[in-house]
Amino acid sequence: MNSAPRKTLPTILLASSSPRRREIMQGVENLVKVLSPDIEEGPRNAGESPEEYVSRLSREKAEASMVNGIVGTILAADTTVVLDGEVMGKPATRPEAKHMLQKLQGRVHSVVTGVTVRGIMGANFVTASRTTSVHVRDFLESEMELYLDSGTPMDRAGAYGVQDMPFNPVTKVDGCYLNVVGLPLCTVVSLMEKVGTVLKLHPRLRVPYFDRCDGCELGCREA
Repeated sequence: MNSAPRKTLPTILLASSSPRRREIMQGVENLVKVLSPDIEEGPRNAGESPEEYVSRLSREKAEASMVNGIVGTILAADTTVVLDGEVMGKPATRPEAKHMLQKLQGRVHSVVTGVTVRGIMGANFVTASRTTSVHVRDFLESEMELYLDSGTPMDRAGAYGVQDMPFNPVTKVDGCYLNVVGLPLCTVVSLMEKVGTVLKLHPRLRVPYFDRCDGCELGCREA
């Protein structure tokens, strides 16, 4: 993904087929190799919180990506939308996507991402979750229909993308913007440090969406 990574930086094995996560990881100088974990994302277990749910799925993705002969630090994540305790994943049909958008319209909900990392020097996994509050605007029915017609919502948890234009569904994000896109880089950096992996960020303006994270704790890590 990166044309000239520093040789001293460890390789990151991104266990995700999400184009948004691949885009965010273009903000690091490490070499990033994309893996596609073959797992089925089932429903929540009984008594499992949204945070526990996405954390478990991220760990399962990381475990499924342990391929012999590939050396690097494994990074996996899973993101979901939560409204009034209900978990919203990716819609399976257009009517389901419409129903999700109608529920979120004019409301504040949470976006929760579980992140799991496994270092190259051992078999231990470390996992954490990040939660961000998102305010959805009171959009018009015609705007929603055009957005649904585009097909874009079908590849989004909660049937929307915070970055999607011209629909522009979100009026305010309280917390990590990158988390809403699909990968909280702040959490990734913290977990990488725990497993002894150096993750080098590009200068601020080269990290996708970094300028939209108000007060991001990674600000002090600019190159």
